[in-house]
Amino acid sequence: MIYLKNYKIFEMAIIKPYEIDSLIDELINQRPRTQEAANEISNEYGVDIITHDEFTESIKEDEDMLRDVPPKNGKFLFMPNSGIHFAALNKFTRRINLVVEYAPFIRFITGGCPPPLLQIIKSMLGHETIHLQQFRKMGNIVDRYDLEGSPTTDADKYLSSKTEIMAYAFSIVDELKRFGASKEEISNIVKSNNTDPKRGGSWILGWYEREVKDPKVIKRLRKYIYLYLQELFEE
Repeated sequence: MIYLKNYKIFEMAIIKPYEIDSLIDELINQRPRTQEAANEISNEYGVDIITHDEFTESIKEDEDMLRDVPPKNGKFLFMPNSGIHFAALNKFTRRINLVVEYAPFIRFITGGCPPPLLQIIKSMLGHETIHLQQFRKMGNIVDRYDLEGSPTTDADKYLSSKTEIMAYAFSIVDELKRFGASKEEISNIVKSNNTDPKRGGSWILGWYEREVKDPKVIKRLRKYIYLYLQELFEE
């Protein structure tokens, strides 16, 4: 969740995500009973598994960022019992934060999580590894890492930042690929503007179409999608 202001380095070059799927696989296999035990596993991936209160405490120096944090209010991503609030790059700790209520989270991924949602969780973390590398390209300088808007307060501004355009272009391609779509099929989904997941489309593409007002943003998103199609299907 970042907005990059007046910084040209991401004009077209894309960033490949780190391999992070194994983190979720390890958590499922080892079933750590406590948040502390889970962090012993996640630490090597550069991920901190923390609560909503711990996240807001860690960013309290930035009032704008604090204001835009998705509310706690008992709601979770994916399903009511998932325990997952969101994932974000924490500019103060320079680490990826997976923000959860731990007990329902570990129950969800080890027992009640449909396999497609596990793939989305893995893709979500891959999205954040792109932001981590973007931040490093800025020299890990906190003042250059300026959050404006959020999915809950100003989705247009949030989705229109160049860093989010890149990361969500990755997410569109990655999620569809995880669900079995080929390179050609993903290209056709984007060309036909298929935003209905029930018909094999991309909900993220639909989110952009609904929220973003500037057609130049959509054009940039599609360019990045094309680049990620070449990158992710190169292997």
